[in-house]
Amino acid sequence: MRFNDMRNIVFFCLVIALSGCGRNNDPFSPPLAGSFSAAVWEKIKAEAAIKVEVPGYGTPYRQPLSTLGWEDSIHISRDGLYLYAMYCPGDNFSLVMNNDVGNAVNYLRGPTLGMDVKTNPLNLAVWLHADIVVASRQSLSEKFTSWTLSAMARPVYGEAGPFPFEDTGSGWKTFYYTCNDKSPTYDLDFWVISNSAYNPAGVGVLMPGFPHTANNEDNPHFERLSTNVIVLFFDSGNYTGGKGGLDIWYSVSSNNAVSWSTPQNVSSVTTSAEENQPHLFYDGVWYLYYSATAPDGRLAVYRAPQTNTNDWNSWGTRELVVSAGNCAAIGEPTLTSNGDISVVVIYANPGGSKYDKYDADPWFIPKQ
Repeated sequence: MRFNDMRNIVFFCLVIALSGCGRNNDPFSPPLAGSFSAAVWEKIKAEAAIKVEVPGYGTPYRQPLSTLGWEDSIHISRDGLYLYAMYCPGDNFSLVMNNDVGNAVNYLRGPTLGMDVKTNPLNLAVWLHADIVVASRQSLSEKFTSWTLSAMARPVYGEAGPFPFEDTGSGWKTFYYTCNDKSPTYDLDFWVISNSAYNPAGVGVLMPGFPHTANNEDNPHFERLSTNVIVLFFDSGNYTGGKGGLDIWYSVSSNNAVSWSTPQNVSSVTTSAEENQPHLFYDGVWYLYYSATAPDGRLAVYRAPQTNTNDWNSWGTRELVVSAGNCAAIGEPTLTSNGDISVVVIYANPGGSKYDKYDADPWFIPKQ
């Protein structure tokens, strides 16, 4: 989850210029031997516990494919067979908090998964950015075991916020994501690949018909309501009219995504704190799942029921669904059709160096 937008170029890993390379001229290995310990991180993760605050769910667990890289924007498909994420191989949160882009190579920690981190317009040794990764399984009884770098991966620019939309049986009718490849502002915008394979390939285009601005749009969620009507929820930290921090917004298309209405703030949910990463789920009524600042100051997962049909700014009292437990934060809720919940968990390493304080992994909460 990208706290307070994570800024376009730094934390989002969209364009991070690194000043050096690893030892022995290997830019893909951590530059400081012993600067992080896989064993320490495994102990932290093994002892991590999040707390499910509502009945009807089994024991949460960390997905077996998790790495020491930063796995964020996690999205599980409705059938539960595909998992998508943005991936960047380092401690991105510490990098931002330390305002240390010039030494970003020191924050490298996870595998590159085949990402091109060398090609760049400034002839630097390494150029670190975010790419979308994908995992799949044949049945719900299996676990997700490894990430594959998507066929849409490319150098220099970053892609995140994956949202596969409408399964065709051989792929997705539309694969939405966010990208900053828009000169000269390089803000986050919605992009689209039409008629995508399950492993999306190629370079998409700016989402047609949407009133793009110089502000950031992130974490999209789409739901088809009828033949022609689609609703889009997303978050932004700098839209005009927001209440502060990250806010949730919505837009509606009444002509099958040809055009979209001017985004409106979901004022029945947003506050001056932080609400983001919206996800709609229908269970008798529509529920809006989202991440928000809990009373303890950490992000947690909440939900609220829709109170007036077809009014997308009509949400009732929020209910705490999952709290962070002994972890630093939890967010990015997405659900399968069965009601299983996929989330991102962020851990803190209090004994780590300035380059090695945080990591983020996908977790799964099975519906009973």
